[in-house]
Formats: sequence, C-alpha cells, structure tokens
Amino acid sequence: MILLDFAPKHEAEFYQMCHDFFSSPAVCHEIREEDMKNTFRLTQKGSPYLRGLMMTDGDEILGYVLLSFTYSNEVGGMVVWIEELYVKE
Repeated sequence: MILLDFAPKHEAEFYQMCHDFFSSPAVCHEIREEDMKNTFRLTQKGSPYLRGLMMTDGDEILGYVLLSFTYSNEVGGMVVWIEELYVKE
C-alpha cells in the first residue's frame, strides 16, 4: 500500500468515499456536501492543520485518511489526529 497526498485527480473519488463513510453505521449523521468540498480545497491549499492521503495499491484507490494537526499542552507539543479513516470493502 502506498499513501499519496490528495491531488486534484482524487477529488471525485474522495467525495464518493466520504459520502459512503458518512452514510454508514460508523457515524451518527451525514455531513454537508459543502463541508466535503471545503475539506478537499483545504488539502490542496496546503493547510498546516489538515492533510489528506489516498491509500493506493498501484492504480487502485483503497481508501483515504484525513489527518488533523494541533498543539497539545498535555503532551507538550504537536499532535496528529486520525480524523477519518475509510477503507473500501
């Protein structure tokens, strides 16, 4: 498996997987299409708080990961949260 930063060519695939994730029993509610689009846009702008990665095997997309970056007083430094992790069936 190879992790690739989100690229413009991944946009439609991300929306589909995100919709599938938020329509599944793994979450309590769906999210707005506008929020999915804003998330993808932020990954393309190089936000210091967010990184989107596609999980791939050759040309096949297996899923995606959204990472969030924040500072934590408790740990005395930067923290990376796995915000979303989606793997296709």
